[in-house]
Amino acid sequence: MTSRQTTRGTGSSPLRALARYVIETAWLRPRTRSLVAAVLGASAVVVAVSCSSQQASTTSSAPGKIGSTALDDARLPPACQQGPATPRVIATLGQWRDITEQLAAGCVQVEAILDRNTGDPHDFEPTPAQVEALRDASVIILNGLGYDEWARKAIDTFTTKPVVIDLGEVVGLRPGANPHLWYSPRYLRQAAGAISGELSRLVPLASSHFDAAHTTFERSMQRYDEI
Repeated sequence: MTSRQTTRGTGSSPLRALARYVIETAWLRPRTRSLVAAVLGASAVVVAVSCSSQQASTTSSAPGKIGSTALDDARLPPACQQGPATPRVIATLGQWRDITEQLAAGCVQVEAILDRNTGDPHDFEPTPAQVEALRDASVIILNGLGYDEWARKAIDTFTTKPVVIDLGEVVGLRPGANPHLWYSPRYLRQAAGAISGELSRLVPLASSHFDAAHTTFERSMQRYDEI
């Protein structure tokens, strides 16, 4: 299949990752019907954004313009000022890039190798440029569970290993489990905690900045506690 370049984030709230989950599982949970109605308009936006993201580019997310936690660059802590040495975090999938952008809140460069609706990640073959992007990353976020094994194989060839967050391992699942972790609010929260913690280790002087962004994320997830 055709390989695609790293893609930049479009900015979103957790609703972007959860809209399809809520709609697809509502028939199992009668109590969620009113929530489905509430998010129906937002889910239409999700579909529109997903469809428009078919074309990928080799660009990163713009600093200070990140979803519900967007900040002007001037408001970022000194440790977060953008420049050539800005840490680079690469997620294999656009779903985890979206979450990471919110948690980073403009403090690091966040990218994805695969965006939404760009084919089956199982069969994806990265280009040499994409492998180099992974090699240059400070942190790589894998979905795990065999969903993005191509990235794991690339990382295994690197002499200097980047920090790798395997989200399947974070949530305690084993290979063979359903790899679509972003449909579960519980798994999203576990993943967010691991990503936020690694961001604080990556830029220790900005740990309070990341803590604030994580708190904002957690508050936005509270509406899904009873799903």
